[in-house]
Amino acid sequence: MAIAVVLVVCVVIASTAAADEPLGTIEAPAAAERVATAVSRQAADLVAVYERSALSTGVRDRAVAAAAGVGDPATVTRGFTVGLQAVRRAGATVLQASGPGGGTWQFPLSVTAIPADAIAAIMGRTVSAPIGLGQLVISATTAALHGAQVGDTFDLVTGSGSLLPFIVGMVAGDDTTGGSEILMSTDEASALGATIDTGVLIYGQLDHAALDDSLGRAGLLGNVTIRVRHSWDPQDPDSTLGLAKTKQLLGEFAYRIGASGAISVDPTWQAKYIPAQRERYAGIGVFAACNFVVRGDLQAALLDVANAGLGGDIDLASTNSAGGCFGPRFNRVSGNLGILSRHSWGQPIDMNTVENCQGCVPTMNCTIVRIFRSHGYAWGGNFLLPDGMHFEWTGRKTDQLAFPSRYCPNPVIPRTETVAVPAPRSTFFDGSSDVWLEQGDA
Repeated sequence: MAIAVVLVVCVVIASTAAADEPLGTIEAPAAAERVATAVSRQAADLVAVYERSALSTGVRDRAVAAAAGVGDPATVTRGFTVGLQAVRRAGATVLQASGPGGGTWQFPLSVTAIPADAIAAIMGRTVSAPIGLGQLVISATTAALHGAQVGDTFDLVTGSGSLLPFIVGMVAGDDTTGGSEILMSTDEASALGATIDTGVLIYGQLDHAALDDSLGRAGLLGNVTIRVRHSWDPQDPDSTLGLAKTKQLLGEFAYRIGASGAISVDPTWQAKYIPAQRERYAGIGVFAACNFVVRGDLQAALLDVANAGLGGDIDLASTNSAGGCFGPRFNRVSGNLGILSRHSWGQPIDMNTVENCQGCVPTMNCTIVRIFRSHGYAWGGNFLLPDGMHFEWTGRKTDQLAFPSRYCPNPVIPRTETVAVPAPRSTFFDGSSDVWLEQGDA
């Protein structure tokens, strides 16, 4: 689950890129052979407008009109996740997704798709040039995870399940790609089957007050079903990690989608990161199978809850049965396109599931919420569709961030010790493909 947004590509699909070359298998990903290239980026403010799932025509038109009313450019964007089946270089396979039982195994990659002219205006022509040729711009983190470099071919899985090859035209720093793993044009997204618009992006040298006044008069501010995110906003304590960062910290796995929509994850990854069964956490008796990376922070949070005398506010019956951490599942959007729940990584824990159903007004004790924020967890109670049961690990301590959250805002209490506060994120598109998870990490 992640805070959904969209940051921020003429159109020749690289369909002639040796699509019939044989795909081999390697034992492990190759090391990245090319460092990210520093690129120029035009200074601009950014404002994203999005909803709980797909972008409705009404909200799209109102957002575009509100921007035009104060002379600001706006564009429609798409955020989604696509499967990477193989990386090929000069006829050889660099990386192949594989697993037991056959079928199409793939690695999940987050994508932001924006029209090429808007990318040129926001990120500069160095970035938009390869996208205008139908190529991909990938992040440095993604290149490192998959041993990829400029000129490689990415075989991406379309919504119909077929493979479509794309050439990597540029490897850019994560700040340039805005936290997304892949930047492409909306035309290329359509070729993959990703045709659903998910947000409106307003960009340029913006008059903050004038634009917000226009958005407010359009009914887009203060609406609980619509989120407006500004590049100058303070950091939200309940913002979640983008997909690239999640994989970098918690490991990347290949997955396969079954006929029913159920998924299988690479058993080798699972054995390395997930316990074979639920483990008992000291303090209040929570049992959960969570990613080994997050285990220490979860244990510390639960002990603090117990020490604060709040153990009774955790419903162990629902937490230890319907709740917990690890539970691979695929939230289908269209055909084979969709979002893997972060529970597939064993990253979040759900607690008090009956009392905090998705879409209900959260009833979680706000002191418990703040304790979890102090141990690197974002809380789902402030997602667009409230998900009060959901605590998602980020590794960022955010209990001291003053932010006007709808539920459980942080009252900033001065501390005697020095507290490291995360710097504001420069990754505006971080999490953009997770717009569907704003509905709740089902």
